Amino acid sequence: MSENELDQWLFNHQNEELYYKEDDFLEEKKNSAPKKKNEIPEIDLHGLTVPKAIARMSLFIQNQPNTVNKVRIIHGKGIHSEEKESVLRKEVWHWLKKEKNRKNRIKDFSYSKPSEGGEGATLVWLS
Repeated sequence: MSENELDQWLFNHQNEELYYKEDDFLEEKKNSAPKKKNEIPEIDLHGLTVPKAIARMSLFIQNQPNTVNKVRIIHGKGIHSEEKESVLRKEVWHWLKKEKNRKNRIKDFSYSKPSEGGEGATLVWLS
């Protein structure tokens, strides 16, 4: 999905009610709260379409309290996709770059450590 297509999809659906997933999102938000001092909030985007994944990730990041300075986005490595690469990872990184350039809350991002998902997860530092 190109940047223009994604922007168009988000624009076309901006007024739609997204509450049909709100219960899942709130449950996920509750479950993503750090359980230990060193754990960080995370969201798992496996199985979502690109537009839904971007929308959920955007809400997830926007809803983080200012005290949270790092989150983990789990998008997968793409080993089960037809292309054998992660479409979600590519689009997640594209969106993160765009938001970072806009000087929004995204400060930086990188792959997780191999023991924490490697290329299947992205760490995002928040301002």
